[in-house]
Amino acid sequence: MRKRVGALGLAMVGVLGTGCAQQEVEPAGEAPLETVDIAEDTDFAPESDPRAAPRQGQLAGILPSDFPGDLPLYLPASVEGVGAAGGKRRVSLTSTSSPEQVRAGLAASLSSRGWEGNVGLGESTVRKAGRTVHVSIEKQRFGSLYTFAY
Repeated sequence: MRKRVGALGLAMVGVLGTGCAQQEVEPAGEAPLETVDIAEDTDFAPESDPRAAPRQGQLAGILPSDFPGDLPLYLPASVEGVGAAGGKRRVSLTSTSSPEQVRAGLAASLSSRGWEGNVGLGESTVRKAGRTVHVSIEKQRFGSLYTFAY
């Protein structure tokens, strides 16, 4: 009796194993891939393609219409958020540059536009013609976040 059960069990495993085996199936309705040989002397230089040029020095996003024209932006940057707090309008921007690069760039640009005050990492205040603007520069995972409160 034991031999019959053993033989029957092996037969069942064989049948089930055959039915569950993976089979390669061709996807229906897809055309086979076509390959093309490219001559080695093909003159292709992506660095000379104007469509492939990086968009450096640009702003992504829209600044509010009341953003002061004499406040410089460190570019490239993206508008991260616009809001109000403490009676002031706040505009936050992100940059892939380090906080120190953003600080140095903003400090030089603010000074050349007549703003007075030291711009440092963290919170700073600059003044011009009776106006006060708070500048904040923080480290982010992939660069910097800088905020103007005007």
